[in-house]
Amino acid sequence: MRTALTALVLGALAALPVAGCSTAGDPAAETSTTSTASTAATPAPPAEHPLGEDETGAFRIVSPAFAADGTIPARYACDGDDVSPPIQWNAVPDGTQSLALVVVDHDAPVTGGFTHWVVAGLDPPAGGLGEGTKEGVAGRNDAGTTGWSGPCPPSGTHSYVFTLYAFDHATDFGTAPTRAAVESEPGVRATATLTGRYR
Repeated sequence: MRTALTALVLGALAALPVAGCSTAGDPAAETSTTSTASTAATPAPPAEHPLGEDETGAFRIVSPAFAADGTIPARYACDGDDVSPPIQWNAVPDGTQSLALVVVDHDAPVTGGFTHWVVAGLDPPAGGLGEGTKEGVAGRNDAGTTGWSGPCPPSGTHSYVFTLYAFDHATDFGTAPTRAAVESEPGVRATATLTGRYR
């Protein structure tokens, strides 16, 4: 009888939970048994591109004076100081030996548009032209002068397209390059354009 009672008491004690071993109600213990999700690595930001170069590294022409399709400041127009705007280029195609720039107002009431600037013999590594530049060989514009002739629309807003030509050879347009000569010259590797507007 005593042996049976002792066995019954020991069995009951064995069934009781041992203090300090239960994780119920213990946040620290529950946290330690919870699996944590792995954190994904944050991707690095894309590298910045140099001025005038897009994501594909395409040949580009820009101006620090105005945005593409933006307004050309009056300083560069006929009712301002009438000096040529600064121009920059980037990602010139490999093998380019010479550059030429032509600026045309295609909204002008003139067949083929009004030529405002022709400048040839530009050095590709130079990377651009400063304001009022004397670099390269300037040709005659449709105003009858040599060099830059600023925007001067008779009415409304006109678009002025700057086209930069990259040639695979050293060009020789003589002392007075013309728009026709530049546009018809063979060996063009690529062209880049920038449009400014003036009212």
